[in-house]
Amino acid sequence: MTDEDVTAWFTEDGEPTIYQVPVKTGDGPIRTNFERTVLEGVRRECLENICDVPGDHDTLRVWGNQEDEPADEGDYLLFADRNGRRDGSYTTLARIAHATVLDEDTAETFTQVVGWGEVTDESFPHVMFLEPIYEAELDRAEFWDTIGFKGWPNDTFSAINFDRSGSSFSSEFSSVEAFLERIKGEKRYPVVTEDEPDQSTIVDHPLTKHIEATESTVYKFTAPPDYWLTALEYSSVSFEDRSNWRQLESGDVVLFHSRAEPSNPDLADQTSGLIGAGILGEKFEKDEPWWGDEYTDEKEFPLVASFDRVFWCGSVEEIDTARSLEEKDRDVIGREIAALTANCLPIERANGICTDVSGTEFPVQSTFAAFRTEDGEPDRERPVTLIEAMAAELADASPVNVYDTFDGSIPEEILEGLYFRNDQGRKILESISTALRSGKHVLLTGPPGTGKTEIAERVCNYLVRTHPHLYTDFEMTTATADWSTFDTVGGYMPGESDTGQENLSFKPGIVLNRLKDSDTGTQSNELIVIDELNRADIDKAFGQLFTLLSGQSVQLPYTENGHEIELSTAERSNGAPAAHQYHVPSSWRIFATMNAYDKTSLYEMSYAFMRRFAFVRVPAPRLPESQADEEILEDIVFDYADSWNIDVGRKQAMAVGRVWRETNHAIDERAIGPAIIEDVLRYVSHHPEAELEYHLTQAVISYVFPQLEGVPKRKRIVRRIAAVQDVDESLLERAAGEMLQVPLTDE
Repeated sequence: MTDEDVTAWFTEDGEPTIYQVPVKTGDGPIRTNFERTVLEGVRRECLENICDVPGDHDTLRVWGNQEDEPADEGDYLLFADRNGRRDGSYTTLARIAHATVLDEDTAETFTQVVGWGEVTDESFPHVMFLEPIYEAELDRAEFWDTIGFKGWPNDTFSAINFDRSGSSFSSEFSSVEAFLERIKGEKRYPVVTEDEPDQSTIVDHPLTKHIEATESTVYKFTAPPDYWLTALEYSSVSFEDRSNWRQLESGDVVLFHSRAEPSNPDLADQTSGLIGAGILGEKFEKDEPWWGDEYTDEKEFPLVASFDRVFWCGSVEEIDTARSLEEKDRDVIGREIAALTANCLPIERANGICTDVSGTEFPVQSTFAAFRTEDGEPDRERPVTLIEAMAAELADASPVNVYDTFDGSIPEEILEGLYFRNDQGRKILESISTALRSGKHVLLTGPPGTGKTEIAERVCNYLVRTHPHLYTDFEMTTATADWSTFDTVGGYMPGESDTGQENLSFKPGIVLNRLKDSDTGTQSNELIVIDELNRADIDKAFGQLFTLLSGQSVQLPYTENGHEIELSTAERSNGAPAAHQYHVPSSWRIFATMNAYDKTSLYEMSYAFMRRFAFVRVPAPRLPESQADEEILEDIVFDYADSWNIDVGRKQAMAVGRVWRETNHAIDERAIGPAIIEDVLRYVSHHPEAELEYHLTQAVISYVFPQLEGVPKRKRIVRRIAAVQDVDESLLERAAGEMLQVPLTDE
C-alpha cells in the first residue's frame, strides 16, 4: 500500500471514515484485547471514575491505540481476522460513538482496568467507545478487487481511501453510507432497547448456578503458579492447618488465585490472578509426596481436599499431566505455568471488581480465606461477580487424571463387619490390590454367600473415596442372559432432531457411560461392578470390548456427528474427549462376580475374555466334616454370630452349624457361604428356642433351597439336611418336592 492508503479520507459532504483493524489469527495481545473489550465488553462502573463514559449501558465496548488525535464520532472500525499478508476475512463493523485522547496517567489507569495491560506493557491514550457493533458481511477478495488492494495494511488503524488509483468503488456504490448499509450484518451490540436491561451482562455458568442453588460457602486459595500444576494433576488442594481443612464441606466452592512468583526461584514470574475454580468433593489424608515442596524441602501436606468439578481459565491441554512436577525440567515447567495462567483474571482487576461490588478488595493476604461480609456472614456477591468476569475463559475440565494408576494397597479395615477366618480377608484384598497394580480387571469367584459382591462394592467405595483424582464414582449392575453389546457398549436409539423429526443417534451403554459425564461431556472414570457375570453370554455382550480390555484402542461401527465412535486408551488420548471419543483411563477397572460352582457358564467364557481378568477366589470357610468335631463347629458359628452382632443360644447355633456342615459336605460341587448362614441364624434367633425345629426348617427352605436350584445332585444335599437334628423332615420333604422337584423317599 502507498501512503495515500493510510490517510483519512472524506467525501465532500463529510461521509464517515472507515478504519481497517486487521487482527492476526492466533493468541497475540491484539486478539486478546479485541475479544475482551470489543466482543465481551467492559463493565461501566469500572470506567466511570476514570473518564467521561457515554451512554447508559451497563456493559461498554471499547477500543484503543496510540494515535495523537481522536477519531470523529460517526467514523467506523472494520475489524478483520488477518491470516498472513494476503489472506483472512472481515468479521466486525463498529461505529465510533465517542473518542478521546487521555493524558498519560489516565491512559495508564484505563489500560490496566480494561485488561489491555495484562498482555502488553504499553498504554493506549486514544480511546474509542463503540456502538452499535455489527457482524461484517463483506467478501475480502471482492472488496480488494474493487478498491485495488493487494494486501493488508502495515498497521492496525488504517483509513480506507475509496478514491485511490485503480478503485472502482464509486461505480458500485453511490456513497460510503450505502457501502456501510450493504455490509452491516446481524447486530451484536446493543441487543436490547434503551429501556431494557442489558442482557449481555447476564452470565449463565455452572458455578454461579451451583452457588445460588446451594448457598455454599465460597473460599479462595492462594499459591505459587507451579503449585497449581500439581493441583491440576490431582484435581486437589493441600492444607497444613487441620482446622482450615476440617471446616470445608462437600459442595463448597474454591477460587484459585495464583501468585506472580513461583516457589522455584529459577522460574519466571507470571501474572498474578484468578486462574480457575472448583466445587469441593472428598477430603482425605495422603502419605505420599505430591507437591514440589514435599520433594525438595521435605515438607508434608497430608491433608487434601479434592474437587468433584473443576474449571480452569488457562490452556490446560498444553500441560502434561502424565508426568509429575519432579519429572519435568525447568523449561517445561516454565511453559506449563505460562499456559496455566494464560487468560487469568489479573488480581488488579479482581480487586477493582470486588471493590465496586462491596467496597472490599479480594482477600489476597492469606493462603486460605472465606469470602465474608463485614458482619461475618458468607459473602457470595463478590465471588459470583468474579466468576462472571472469568466466565468466558472458565472451561469445564475433568477432575480425574487419565494417565495415573492405582499403586497402593487396600486396607483390611474396609471389611469391618465381615468375618473371614484364618486371615482370609487380608489375603483376598492383597490379591485384589496386586491385580489392580498389574493392570488387570478383577473377577471374584466363589460359592454363593461368600461376600463377593460386598467385597467388590467396598473396594470400589474405598478407591473412590481415597483416590478422587483417579475415580469419580462406581456403578453396580447385574448381568442378564439377554445382554448384548447394545447394553454394554451402546447403539443407535431413535431420538428427535432440532427440526422435530425423528432420527437415530448413538446412545452409550453401561460401560461407555462410565467414561464420560453425560451432562457435561467431560472425562469421568467410574468403576463398574457386574454381579453374577456368568448369567451373560460373554462373547455376545462383551465381544466389541475384548480389544479395549486388553489395553488397546478400538473404533466402533457407530457414528456421532459423522465421526466413528472411538475408544482410546489413555496413552493415545490428547486433551478433552470429543463427542465421538471415549478415553479409557489407565486406572479404569471392571469388578465382576461369578459363582465358581456354575461350571457350565465358566466353561462358556472364552480364554480371550478370561485372560483379561485376575481371578480372585473367595472361598467358603472350611467346616469340620466329622461329628466328633462339634466343638470346633460351635466355635466357628459363634465367631460369625459375634461378628454379626446376633445373640443366639447354643442349641440354635449348633443346629444352624450342622445344617451348614451337611450342606457343604454333601457333594463336592456345591457349598454356601456365611452370608446365607447369617440369614438363617437371624431368622431362628427371632423365635423361641422351643420352636426351633419349625423355624429352622422354614429358614432352610427360605434361604438354602434357592441356592440348590439346578444343582444336579441336590437330592443328596436335601437328604443330608433332613437328617440333621432339629429339622422337620416332613416339612422339608414337601418343600423340596415343590421347589426343587426332589422326592426324599424312593418310589
